[in-house]
Amino acid sequence: MEWPAQALGFITEPYHQLADDWWFAIPLIAFIFSLITLQCRKSSVVMQRLMTSPSRTKVKRFDKRKFISDKQRNKFLLSRLLEKQRAAGGSEAPRSGGPGAQEAGRAEGGAARRLSRAAASHLPEAAVATLFALPFMAEPAYAYVDPSVMTYTIQALAGVAVALSAVLGVAFRKTRRKLFSLLKIDENARKEVEGDIHRVVAGEPVGDDGAPLPPREETLEGSRAGDAKKDGDDSASKRIRWGARFGYALLASAFLFYTLLVVAPLEIVASNSGSLLVGIEDVGWYMVAFSAGLTIACALLLSALRGKAFAVALAAVTGFAICCYLQAMFMNQGLPIADGNPVSWQDHTPKTWGTAAVWLALLAALGTASLIRPRLSRILGAAAAIALVIVQSIGVASLLLNPEALTAMGAEKFECTEDGLFELAPENNVVVFVLDTYDTNDLLRIHEIAPDCFLPFEDFTLFSNVTGSMVPTRYGVPFLTTAALPEKGESFDEFYENRYNNSTFLPDVAAADYSIGLYSDSLELDFDTDKEKEIARSTVNLHSTEKKQINAMETIKMLAKSALYRDLPWALKPSFWYYTDEMNNAMVTLSADERDDASTLYQMNDPAYYEKLTTKRLSVVDEGTAGAFRFIHLNGTHIPYLMDESCTEVGEGNATLDQQAEGALNIVGEYLEQMKELGVYDSSTIVVTADHGYWYSTPDMVAGPTSPIMLVKPANDSGSRKPMAISNAPVSHMDFHPTVIEAIGGDSDAYGDTVFEINDPGRKRLYYMTTSNGRHDTGIREIEISGDALDFNNWKLTGNDWPITPPED
Repeated sequence: MEWPAQALGFITEPYHQLADDWWFAIPLIAFIFSLITLQCRKSSVVMQRLMTSPSRTKVKRFDKRKFISDKQRNKFLLSRLLEKQRAAGGSEAPRSGGPGAQEAGRAEGGAARRLSRAAASHLPEAAVATLFALPFMAEPAYAYVDPSVMTYTIQALAGVAVALSAVLGVAFRKTRRKLFSLLKIDENARKEVEGDIHRVVAGEPVGDDGAPLPPREETLEGSRAGDAKKDGDDSASKRIRWGARFGYALLASAFLFYTLLVVAPLEIVASNSGSLLVGIEDVGWYMVAFSAGLTIACALLLSALRGKAFAVALAAVTGFAICCYLQAMFMNQGLPIADGNPVSWQDHTPKTWGTAAVWLALLAALGTASLIRPRLSRILGAAAAIALVIVQSIGVASLLLNPEALTAMGAEKFECTEDGLFELAPENNVVVFVLDTYDTNDLLRIHEIAPDCFLPFEDFTLFSNVTGSMVPTRYGVPFLTTAALPEKGESFDEFYENRYNNSTFLPDVAAADYSIGLYSDSLELDFDTDKEKEIARSTVNLHSTEKKQINAMETIKMLAKSALYRDLPWALKPSFWYYTDEMNNAMVTLSADERDDASTLYQMNDPAYYEKLTTKRLSVVDEGTAGAFRFIHLNGTHIPYLMDESCTEVGEGNATLDQQAEGALNIVGEYLEQMKELGVYDSSTIVVTADHGYWYSTPDMVAGPTSPIMLVKPANDSGSRKPMAISNAPVSHMDFHPTVIEAIGGDSDAYGDTVFEINDPGRKRLYYMTTSNGRHDTGIREIEISGDALDFNNWKLTGNDWPITPPED
């Protein structure tokens, strides 16, 4: 029967539009929270009535003045007392139709009616709550769901919900009582009040021993004084023992540093496992230990305070942690990704002011509450800390169970190391340099202003009319290692998942008996299929490391910086902005033994690579293979610009595009000169290209041309070398693979024409651009280019598109 699912979908469809935007959810959440609070109050009343006998449904309160002045009241109470005494002495019980039975019946019937009305009063709330929950229900799924996975989440959420509801109920009752006391509201003012029943002697109430009872007002005053002392003001808070202060401080401190220095870093590392060189198992314990140390230190400092100082400081720590949690959960929409691009922070001014106002308001409210009601503030703060630690722990547990973020024990693990990075074969080497983002326009400009950079490029051909393949790096680099492009009738997901599985490029290189080294942090190999594992095993550098070289202090600093960038308000984010390569370079250090390249993870750090190239230098190693294939991905002209023309790191903001572009060419030039010294230059094929040219995020068609550089030197055994030549042949990234396959002696016809076989000036080439919403890819669009690739008039959309469904923020 499909109609129930269809009906549910019809009802929930309008609300899913609201659920997609958290701004709409805020007032609804506030409304339902008020209903829950009201529910707690009503439920407490119902429970009190259920636990009260019918004869005692009226609230009893003793009013001495009324008791003494009202003679008829005294006579009534005296008659009731005598009636009880006669009953205790064996007197006859009232007849069924007498006044006592009728009174009891009326009381019992009234209680039943009140309970029925109270239960019925919850129905509108239940209806509204159900209506509110419908938009956030999962839409009908047309696949089997593993209930064993769902049950853990359901149990955890149920436990948290029960805990929170209990806390809310207790907090509401206490808050209600205190609020009524402050506002001088008598909650029994409109109720029928019956005084307490006592023996009366000479018009005065006495106890069982015959002694006169004290006036009720004094007892109430004493009770109020006790309550004030218990819930009290600053004088009461000063008397909190050190052990209790330390307990509260430890809980608040643990909440803060667990949220900021454990949960945030682990989530960042886990969700970016494809871009980072480390996983949770590599850096998690560093952050746990660091957080534990700060927690104890902060708790000791807080517990040394007393009175108002302790109350305010405790509220500040708890409030800061709550603000961090809310910031990460609800106020980070549109947060710039760490791709190195400069951020225009002025575009986020509304968010900056809005989040600052939320933070200040929440901290001010908690600080004020801690002064007015210190004890209640401490209790609520502790409850919030416990609840949110539990909720976040569930998320951390899910990360630890994710094999992509944490490799299972005993599973084969592959990492990109520097093994073989500076080693070449005695002959027939094929070396590929991929200089990230290096555009042909930039190369031609450097050729004019710094021609000496090209002196080492003997026998090279610089191609000035080049089209790329795919963009950005996560698509461009895998294309160079697979030759895979999206095809008509194929979804993007199918293309993306099968790039390596359907590719024959690297297997053909391995079949030619070549030693393969792939050095990049953007290979996009997940190693979760047999084909990808086979590719990794065919290389010299993709393997597990016996001991990963982690820089503990820099790792803690970098992950703390990234966590602060995520969890602090927008006004403070610019101070903690970072980019992916910065994280990798900070967390992974050079091997303690620089000869041990097998234990050193490859990282995109051009100045560090140049320094190691000039100190370690290239070497020739005869492994008995036909040759060596080396694929080396460098930062090139990718922003930020940190390197000058001498290949020295000068820091962000101290270098220009042209300086870094010239420095990147000088790194390659140094490599070429060392090849000449080793006598392997002439017999080698060398390709210098880019994963893509100049690129920027756009939701539709690009506004100008983009062209990756392409310089190629074929093997030359003539014994003579010529200066670099420039060609205007219409080449493409699609010509890269046949050029490499021909160089290793393979069947290049299976891949197409080499760059030196292209001679048709009217050749039409295809380029696949990526559209983006600023944070996520939204599609691939095919563009046809004919003629000069640097003339944007020659760029036309073909109409072939591959939509990408972006994840929800």
